[in-house]
Amino acid sequence: MGELLALGSALSFGASSIFIGRSALKNGKADRDVGLLITIFVNVVISSIALAIYALTRGLAQVSCWAVLFFMLVGVFSSFLGRALFFEGITYIGPARSSAIKLFGPVFTIFVGVIFLGEELSLLTWGGLLVVLGGLFVVAWETIQREKTDGGDGDTKLPESETARQGGRSSLLSGRNIKGVALGILAGASYGTATIFRRLGMQAVPNAFLGTWLAFITSLILYFSYMYRLYGPEKLFGAIKGNVDINYFYSGIFTGTAQFLILLSLNYIGIGIANTLLNTDAVFTAVMGYLLLGNREKINVYTAGAVILVTAGVGMILLGKQ
Repeated sequence: MGELLALGSALSFGASSIFIGRSALKNGKADRDVGLLITIFVNVVISSIALAIYALTRGLAQVSCWAVLFFMLVGVFSSFLGRALFFEGITYIGPARSSAIKLFGPVFTIFVGVIFLGEELSLLTWGGLLVVLGGLFVVAWETIQREKTDGGDGDTKLPESETARQGGRSSLLSGRNIKGVALGILAGASYGTATIFRRLGMQAVPNAFLGTWLAFITSLILYFSYMYRLYGPEKLFGAIKGNVDINYFYSGIFTGTAQFLILLSLNYIGIGIANTLLNTDAVFTAVMGYLLLGNREKINVYTAGAVILVTAGVGMILLGKQ
């Protein structure tokens, strides 16, 4: 049950990415940061309605201060800090390498769960986790190779003078690359830390509706404050008005669903398994991109191999569940 919920969360995050991509194709150079702010606002509205309905029909049990703190920290470490570190890393080493290094997150949560939270995994489950991680690295590797061939994906490129000074992007030990790698690792650790706080919050108060709402409201407050300071009031609200897009609404629905499902999954499975399965969103994004965006996204031998590995790994995890 927990594994299926985590996979449902990954599928929802993948769908959210597709709608963000559709908005980018439609609006060209529309501001992604403003788009994220709109998406988080949609998250808050939907999660507020869901929490209100739940409270009116089921009531709310006594909520501890620890639970509130843990769920708020989910918002800090996921949508706000994790994303900020990830996109800052992109400015140094590009999106493909940043995505690959961010896969440190599942490894981080596996060992935290085993060493500090006392989670026990069977040998078959360990094997399944490794196979899933292998599939994710295949996706990352394919993206890196495509970036080298195409000269980037259009998101972020290093300045030509900086690239020339380094002797090309392959200068692994350059100052920029070291910073980018460090930021990617920190982003993965931040996303992994968010999953740890999800688990702690659900242990304190097992209410996914409340946890989802607290995480999103915290993310909105922090991100709006950051954008307000960066843009100023007039420019920010003008940018929001100019970037309203139905795709952001759909993205918000799927992001909210993903957050809710991953919280529910932690009632049944450990953080290591949950976060590893959550990161399969990259595979879902690749497949759905091909199905929904047509020839703009291509399925090749790497993507097919990743799907096979992830499917096999998930099967091993299900069979190895104790």
